[in-house]
Amino acid sequence: MNCKAVCHIYSGRPDPGWELTDKQAKEALRIWNSLKVTSFREGFPSFLGYRGISITCEDGRQFFAYNEKARAEINNVTTWKLDESRVFEKFLISTAPQGMLPQGFSADL
Repeated sequence: MNCKAVCHIYSGRPDPGWELTDKQAKEALRIWNSLKVTSFREGFPSFLGYRGISITCEDGRQFFAYNEKARAEINNVTTWKLDESRVFEKFLISTAPQGMLPQGFSADL
């Protein structure tokens, strides 16, 4: 499963992105499947600084996580889930290769 992560942290320059390994992509999907579906809908932030993390897979699946909420678009269906402990978000951030994210940036958001 070919997936690319992007950490949305910059304004005015490209956000850092990297490829997930197959093992990381499978773990991300496992975590996603463990989250509870919610009827909550929210637009994600548009301010400066950290604005969440996304992954896009070659099969068209897209995931986004920020501040205890997560969204997926799979086969043109949008699903929202609660990421109450930010497990999904923190896992995705932890997949960044060393040095990819700014010094001091942490998954302990």
